[in-house]
Amino acid sequence: EHGFIAFFTEVSNAPGAIEASKVLDAYGALPGHITETADADSAFTQAKPEGPPCYATLPIELWSDAMKKMEKPMLLIEQNIYGHQRASNIWETHCDGEVQAEDFKPIGEAWNSTYWHVVLRVLLFIYVDDFKLSGPLHAVREAWRRLRKRIMMSDPEIADRFLGCQHNI
Repeated sequence: EHGFIAFFTEVSNAPGAIEASKVLDAYGALPGHITETADADSAFTQAKPEGPPCYATLPIELWSDAMKKMEKPMLLIEQNIYGHQRASNIWETHCDGEVQAEDFKPIGEAWNSTYWHVVLRVLLFIYVDDFKLSGPLHAVREAWRRLRKRIMMSDPEIADRFLGCQHNI
């Protein structure tokens, strides 16, 4: 915004490279291959909070009668919530663990959130709560099945728009 250099690997949540997304487009364009996308449902809330306990207050109109008798009622946050300073990092760590538990292996440090599944021969790219998957049609279907056992997400769709890029097939 102000002309400063941004080093994404130095922030708490490192977005994947647009190049990785384009490689998935190319891989999905091979004969017999497909590229699809899906969105994680309420992504941040799928992860449990990490670190020291965190407490919050509710707006007064949501207080129970018992809470109204207290000076300043506080509630323990038991679910990762949007707005928490580490919410995106907690989600990213959780998501990475779930993806790797299904044998998706990280490509490497240069392409954050990009994975290869050796057996299925599919590429997976994740940008916060947006998932993009490319590979042989039958393998992509199986990869989605495995991912959706661990992560709640929308039904996969043919990739037509991802990270602001329109796909013309």
